[in-house]
Amino acid sequence: MSETEILTTIRTLREKGYIRKFGAVLRHQKAGYTENALVLWAVPEQRIRETGNVFARLSFISHCYERKPAFMNRYNIFTMLHAGGRSISSLIKDMVHLTGHKDYLILKSVKEFKKTSPEYFR
Repeated sequence: MSETEILTTIRTLREKGYIRKFGAVLRHQKAGYTENALVLWAVPEQRIRETGNVFARLSFISHCYERKPAFMNRYNIFTMLHAGGRSISSLIKDMVHLTGHKDYLILKSVKEFKKTSPEYFR
C-alpha cells in the first residue's frame, strides 16, 4: 500500500470508531532510556491535584497516578520516571524543587519479566 492508502484507511477506521488512537510504541531501552524507576510520593491531600498536574507535565514521566488507599498509609502519588541521559536522582531533585515534596520512595526497575499492551475484552 502507498502512504496515502495507509493514511486513508486509518482515517476511515477511526471515523467509523474501530480505532480510538494510533501511535508508536518506543522500545525505551534501545532508545537510550536505560534507567527507570517507580517513585512514590507522600503528598498532603489538599495538594494532590496540584502536584499531580505538575508531575504530569514533565516529559520524563510516562505515568502519574493518585492511589487509594495510599501505600504504607503514606505514599499516594505514583510516578514512572524514564531517565535518558540524566540520572533518576537528578530527575527527582527537579521534582522536589518544583513541588517542595521531599517524602518519596524510589522503586527501581531491575528486571523486566513481561511487557505487553493491555487487551480489552467486551
